[in-house]
Amino acid sequence: MKKNSVYFLFFVFLSAYGAEPEILWNARFSDSGGSTVWDSAVIAGGGYIVVGEVTTGLSDDKALNISRIDRDGLVLWENTALSLGNASAYSIVELIDGFAVCGICSDSSGKHGLVLKIDNEGNTLWVLDVGYDGNEALFDLTLSPEGHIIAVGYSYNKETSANDVFAVCVSTAGELLWRKRYVAPAYQTAYSVIPAADSESGFILTGSDEGNIFLMSIDQRGNWVWKTNHRIDGIQSGRSVTSPFEGGYMVAGSTRLGGGYSDVILVSFDESGSVIQEHSWGTDGPDNAYSILEIPPAGFVVLVNSNKGTGDGYRPIIYRFDPWLSVIWTVELSDFNSLCYSLIQTFDEGFV
Repeated sequence: MKKNSVYFLFFVFLSAYGAEPEILWNARFSDSGGSTVWDSAVIAGGGYIVVGEVTTGLSDDKALNISRIDRDGLVLWENTALSLGNASAYSIVELIDGFAVCGICSDSSGKHGLVLKIDNEGNTLWVLDVGYDGNEALFDLTLSPEGHIIAVGYSYNKETSANDVFAVCVSTAGELLWRKRYVAPAYQTAYSVIPAADSESGFILTGSDEGNIFLMSIDQRGNWVWKTNHRIDGIQSGRSVTSPFEGGYMVAGSTRLGGGYSDVILVSFDESGSVIQEHSWGTDGPDNAYSILEIPPAGFVVLVNSNKGTGDGYRPIIYRFDPWLSVIWTVELSDFNSLCYSLIQTFDEGFV
């Protein structure tokens, strides 16, 4: 989370159907002139690995940053990958022998989508540039049933002069197994990927397709199975997708009509991509959802950055919904201008 040039990380504990959660601690990182945490992973032995970026030099370049936090919020170490140049890490997932990270680096030849593997101390084991023409980015990743790394984002297509949805599969040894551009009219970006509800059938992606939320299915080899757009008035983007226990998919993102402010939107799809329902809400200012999780025994939690338009800036808020999208509780994570981008569940039914 970014606030006044320092890292912050909040930990929130709650039981699935308990009362409003309690904020237990927040972790402050060293001031480096501007920094952001984009994602985190829970370590089985206790604590967390977080990834993001820190500002370097006078040109506002970013350096990919990896940090370790113990279970009580103490920052144990920070590892800044200066060798990668202007780079950011957007997503992390735990492997058997380390962690997989995806992101982007920029140089004179353009933007490059990166997949890298780190050990438990944050040391880089290998880095792979997986792009085509030097203008790609990777925003999210997951694992295949075989343990391969699946990362998604966009790739600029020189033939169409537009961004295509982009997906890659990389082995844990750093071998590019396949990469796919899904060519379609207009600009498209994938922001989130999860295994399909039938985990053997492939993966589900969501993002933005020329201002519409899309849901897309690809198989284990990256072949395009189906894609559906949720077309409503205004501009929409899907930022996160989850698979409810009863089947289908729920997408969280934002919707904006004309020159107005954005509102949060949740869209429910069945297993084949047909829209079941949508639900939107917002304040007098801009509101955007960045993460959604299905939690046992039923229902969802959604991370929202909300700005009421009163001059106080953004506040990160967690909403707890029942399966029918009625609000059970909400909790505001900060009383100062701040943003949160990622929400994960811990082993003790809490959240980071």
